[in-house]
Amino acid sequence: MLTACPDIQGALDEYFSTNNTSLGLVDEVMPFIQFVVNNTGGIEQLVHPEQNKKRQVELLYHQFILESDGEAASDTSCVASTKRGNCSETYTIDPTDRILFEERVEEADVRENCKDNATYFIEVINRLVNAMDRRVATDRTADAAALLGAWGSDVQNVDASGNLEVATLKSGTTDEVAPFAMEDIDLAKQISLFNPNTLVVGGQQLVKYYRRILNGCCANQGIDISELLARYGTAVAWDKRVVAAAGGDEFAWAVQAGAVQLLQWTNSRWKEGAVGEIEASANYTSMVIRSPKTGIRYDLWIKDDCGALNFMLYSTTKIIAMPEDMFPTGSDYDGVNFFAPIEVVNT
Repeated sequence: MLTACPDIQGALDEYFSTNNTSLGLVDEVMPFIQFVVNNTGGIEQLVHPEQNKKRQVELLYHQFILESDGEAASDTSCVASTKRGNCSETYTIDPTDRILFEERVEEADVRENCKDNATYFIEVINRLVNAMDRRVATDRTADAAALLGAWGSDVQNVDASGNLEVATLKSGTTDEVAPFAMEDIDLAKQISLFNPNTLVVGGQQLVKYYRRILNGCCANQGIDISELLARYGTAVAWDKRVVAAAGGDEFAWAVQAGAVQLLQWTNSRWKEGAVGEIEASANYTSMVIRSPKTGIRYDLWIKDDCGALNFMLYSTTKIIAMPEDMFPTGSDYDGVNFFAPIEVVNT
């Protein structure tokens, strides 16, 4: 019988903090998926169905009331004539739509390795988790491109595709920084009712601009852009997966905390809230583990098969965004879901 290690999650966390590429690990930056997983706006999106069937999550919400709905009233009335219901959006996650990373370890591999068994097995698991993190980040970021919403109707310089256009260089130059790109983004966020806990993530053009002004660039051009940044604040990060999903290095996304959610499904409902709990039989161990990097939960199965250990890591995830009809047709915020695109346009 396999002896389950109750501290496997702690060992994974510790091992991850000291990882290096010689052990087959890559600490790749993936700020979009990490922001989504770790900034849920207080919403817990972990689904544990009793059976392997499609699971549904229903969101109930009320639409924004247009100010034009108000009407002049010369007399006092005791009866309201307008009845407003709520809206709903149903999200589904299919437990059979999952990703598998696996590795087989022969008895001889363990016997001949100079490391102790516990360390060797943790290395195997951590490499699988590392690969799974990267695959989930790639797949779910690609899916997110179809969930982008709109900017508020009062936001200027929005093109026909819905991108907020900003310039990071002065027209006709290759090294003179345009003064108002970050201010234009911050104003667009404000007009569209984004809250301050918003990440701008995407290509290198915007990140390089941000880093230049972060270091005090360009006060000699008549305005201290770094002072604007310090006053209004904007977090900007590069993410190659956003670049690929958005279509180029000139694109970026603004995403408010909680506006995009990662649904997660794990195999057994008894594991809920107990990452360290383990189910074992004569020849297998099953548990839910959490990625030390992203915080995403995965199913891990370890099976003893006639002198070989089989490690199987499964993930079942789906990315969703807030409904686009939170604001009714005719509203200044029609289509706003607090997840919107940006494009750097330099001439």
